[in-house]
Amino acid sequence: MKIKLNLKIESNQIIQFLSLFFVSIIFRYYLPKFGGDVFFAGLVVLFLRSNNNYFWLPLFLLLFDPPGGLFNPSSLTFSLPGIAFGGGGREIPFSEMFVVATFLKVYQIRKLKKFFFSTPFVVLAAYLIFLLFVSFILGTTFLRALKMVRHILPFLMFFSIPRLLPTCDDYYKLFELLFIASIVLFGAQIYDLVTGSKIAFLFGETAVQSGFGNLRYANETMDINSGINRVFYGPTISLLCMLGAMYFISLKDKTANNKYYYFILLLNFLMVILSGTRGWILSYSTMVILFYLFVLRNPFSLIKQGLLSAIVFILLLVYFPSISKQIEYSFERFQTVKALARGDLTADHTLIRLDVRGPRVLNKFWERPVFGFAFSQEFYQYADQHVGHHTLLLNGGIVGYALFLFFWIYFNLFLYFKNKHLQNNNLYKDSLFVFIIIFIGIFIIHSSSAMIFGFFINVPMGIMLALVFCFTDTVYKESQYLEHAIKAIQFQPLII
Repeated sequence: MKIKLNLKIESNQIIQFLSLFFVSIIFRYYLPKFGGDVFFAGLVVLFLRSNNNYFWLPLFLLLFDPPGGLFNPSSLTFSLPGIAFGGGGREIPFSEMFVVATFLKVYQIRKLKKFFFSTPFVVLAAYLIFLLFVSFILGTTFLRALKMVRHILPFLMFFSIPRLLPTCDDYYKLFELLFIASIVLFGAQIYDLVTGSKIAFLFGETAVQSGFGNLRYANETMDINSGINRVFYGPTISLLCMLGAMYFISLKDKTANNKYYYFILLLNFLMVILSGTRGWILSYSTMVILFYLFVLRNPFSLIKQGLLSAIVFILLLVYFPSISKQIEYSFERFQTVKALARGDLTADHTLIRLDVRGPRVLNKFWERPVFGFAFSQEFYQYADQHVGHHTLLLNGGIVGYALFLFFWIYFNLFLYFKNKHLQNNNLYKDSLFVFIIIFIGIFIIHSSSAMIFGFFINVPMGIMLALVFCFTDTVYKESQYLEHAIKAIQFQPLII
């Protein structure tokens, strides 16, 4: 079975995208550090001068959330460049400089309509400003204040992205490049599982800190028989690819060949299965099931269109015993959720979020339950990214959590009722459900694996969230415009 690639962009841009990423590796690992720093600064300059913003956002996101331990932030030699300040090894990282660059590129573009979710969003922004003042009242050092600014800086992407990507077509092209990036990430994951090593070690890296807190050394090879190899690259890119693939499949465009999008959907699902990360497996499984029930509504669509992905999956199992072993470990790990359902908060002694991490944060939260500890010294002392809801309460208190709850309900209800009132011949009918599904998936991850929603985020997560919500707003408005056009045609008087 052949997959027909539905290109929204020119094929030479895919080549340029991959070439720039691999050239970035060469410049960082084989040239003197200064030469590499100049190269990356040049990428930012090219971005500032380019009109193809859809091209640069995926590239920089892949650099910030790379595969194989590349551009290790803890490496003095191979990390992305930064600007040192204040002594003690502190610096402004490259990712944050990029956020500022996006703002500088678009800050003069003031003409922009409001989001459909502007009301709760503006309220959240106002409360964030309030928390900044509370932080100084509760006491914070200068360095903590700088850290506070760095954690809220990524929210600038909600200002920049609607101006960088004003149309659906811009997002479509961006997603096509993200799909290519996810294939690269999957390839790096397979390399890790098959070799027991990391791609970064091929280029001279000596040690890599994994996303799960484990330190891996170049002279060590992980034996898959010793236990699960928990590796998952580019989670923000993977989430965006799940959104993009489901969205393209859901469009009522009969000319599209959906096999490629099913392939991307199932490829990213397989990445999560191979990672053995229970919260993400639960999230992706829920999204696929909801997509099947409320969008596809066809008992054979997912199986038929995903046939090639199934073939790839079987080949991996047959030719790479390490992959088969990894999947076995992954399912064993996921089955510990049954213990959680029985009331065992440790999930057979494999989980400390509910009985250790969570209570530690909540015990502190109850000392200031109404407004929380904002960005004070005590907040940073007790904050824990592994328990999202608890840390959100610690940060913004009951008031802050209630405002997020208002935002979540508002966002999903507006999408639900807008989709309900779209006519069946509207291109976006049921596509709006995809955004509700992706929200549910993100919410599950926030509830089980890593904090995503909050008053502070990192740059890759900020870019991901801004792309999700801004794209949702763009499609929401496009569906509205198309609905008005359909009704105008239907009620146009017949002239004889």
